[in-house]
Amino acid sequence: MTMETATGPLEALEVYVPSREQTEAKATRKHTFLEGLAAALPTGEAATA
Repeated sequence: MTMETATGPLEALEVYVPSREQTEAKATRKHTFLEGLAAALPTGEAATA
């Protein structure tokens, strides 16, 4: 979703990661998933060339 703001467009992303079971293995898998997702998203910094 893109929202216009006074300083330019803002990209928004919503992710739901269920947390029903709190075993260490599930927590580690969720943490790894969220780190990978964050690494794959653009930084939002303007490219300079």
